[in-house]
Amino acid sequence: MKGCWLGLACVLLAAVACRAEVAATARSADGEFPDFRVVLDASGQPSAVANFMGLADGTRSWVDPADGRVRGGGGDAFYDGMVFDWNTGTTLRGGLKNVRQADGSWAYAGGPGYTVVGKTDEAWSAFPEGALALVEGEGPHTGGGEIAFALTNTATAWTVFGRVAEGGAEALRALAAQVAESGPADVRWELDFSGMTEAERAALESARASLPEAGGIETRFEAGKQLAFEWPGASQLHITRWEDMSAPPNYVAGGWNEGAAARSMAIGWADVYLTGARGFLSLSRVRYPLFAANPFTGKWRMLAEHTGQRIQYWFDFDGRTGMMAHVESGQITEQAVFSQLESWRTSANGITVYYGRGFVANYYHLGFAAPGARSGRFMSEQRVGEETTDWGLFELAEGWDVEETSAAGTASKGTASIPRWLPWNAGRGSCPDNAFRLPRAPRY
Repeated sequence: MKGCWLGLACVLLAAVACRAEVAATARSADGEFPDFRVVLDASGQPSAVANFMGLADGTRSWVDPADGRVRGGGGDAFYDGMVFDWNTGTTLRGGLKNVRQADGSWAYAGGPGYTVVGKTDEAWSAFPEGALALVEGEGPHTGGGEIAFALTNTATAWTVFGRVAEGGAEALRALAAQVAESGPADVRWELDFSGMTEAERAALESARASLPEAGGIETRFEAGKQLAFEWPGASQLHITRWEDMSAPPNYVAGGWNEGAAARSMAIGWADVYLTGARGFLSLSRVRYPLFAANPFTGKWRMLAEHTGQRIQYWFDFDGRTGMMAHVESGQITEQAVFSQLESWRTSANGITVYYGRGFVANYYHLGFAAPGARSGRFMSEQRVGEETTDWGLFELAEGWDVEETSAAGTASKGTASIPRWLPWNAGRGSCPDNAFRLPRAPRY
């Protein structure tokens, strides 16, 4: 179904709906599996649902990962030609843009060029068989186009926004078997708004207004073969280059404009690694109505609640060092000083914090649901030998609460004392009030 689905909703609501639900039907392009219906959680996860529907019916604009062009917004759907191509045994994943080659094989291209805000207030979700989720592989709020069906009962930190309707389990298993046995399977989506309620319509309209918007960039030439343009605030720049139009393009990450104002910019051949006398560039951008976090500077404290454990961190991003304490039942069971601290943007609403401890690389991918937020969800990774992954909730506070001491008349940093743990989420209790001291703070 093409066209503006929210515009049609008011007309469809006037009809007698046989189901009080927003839904989509998955149809096989080649008859490889039976059709099945998916009920979408328009009230509970309206952003994920609005994004999915817009990518399915062509009302969402998106950046083509193959060549950097802005497409969609008029029936050119990102999910046209969609395939499910990865059966992990527990999930069936698909939805990234894939390109069919001349020999009939598929080549991976990527997502729609943006990310959306997912769930914000819980670290884990039940992920029963048949659930549909937005894949957030780099942490909270990093999903865009890739989706996954649960093939078993499990749990996930991804945003679950739908479920296979009654009677569709066998068809989903047939689709999963097709992918496992024969490779990627084409899927076409048919949207159904006939059961949309007024509350769901309002939620989807609000969510749609908060989704990212892809667009082009006007350019002009300046002296010295410089290509000049303005780069909007709160946006991500995409640059695609070709040495030769007969060769595949190369994507060059343009980066982020983290301020609110537009930024003037000029680039030359060398800036995008075009060393010859000729070349081709494609520029596009994605503007984010919600731009919730910037990489860190200065000193911060963080309280992270993993599955069954709480850890307090002290970060000095300017000094690139810090320390941590693992607390169980009000007692410190582990403490350490670490180094190599840094942070960078993961998405418009996500920041990655990295710190090293010996030979162990630790990553916290923090997701922020609103500008100025000091709490949210995270995904953590620890990389030494085999990689381990965990999810949880965090709270931040600016500053370190470091006590100043002096030795032999010379001022220096002494031991750190945190007189009170940060307050935790309502209904979850609070951390102990007792003060404790950590090892000597790193010198800088």
